Amino acid sequence: MDRQVRIITFYATNENVGKSTLSIAMANELAHLGKKVLYVEADQVRPSFAVGTGLSHDSKNILELVRKENDYNLLQYICTKQDLLEKKVNPRLMQKLHDKMDFLVFPSGYNLAQFPEIQNKELFVTT
Repeated sequence: MDRQVRIITFYATNENVGKSTLSIAMANELAHLGKKVLYVEADQVRPSFAVGTGLSHDSKNILELVRKENDYNLLQYICTKQDLLEKKVNPRLMQKLHDKMDFLVFPSGYNLAQFPEIQNKELFVTT
């Protein structure tokens, strides 16, 4: 049976209305319930997740945390902003990631043109 990953997106057209706060809280609660959650922090200008967890310093980033705390390689799942912009994300690797998680949670300045297929299938929370 195929695993069904649920995508939860908190979106608003305005800034500073709680998208990151609510999405971090949701991801945290789902993880406490035993769900496998991937929280995506895509805001490189104001990375509230990185700042809130103390992982905002050059030598204290999530990649360094993974390298130190785990003996498996997550590098294949981590892409740069440039990779995303150029759509270099390998579909096979994304499928592997899909098979290992229950929820994908992220705050977003939602743009229908970017994710038209998601809007009708997944949970969107307006803030």
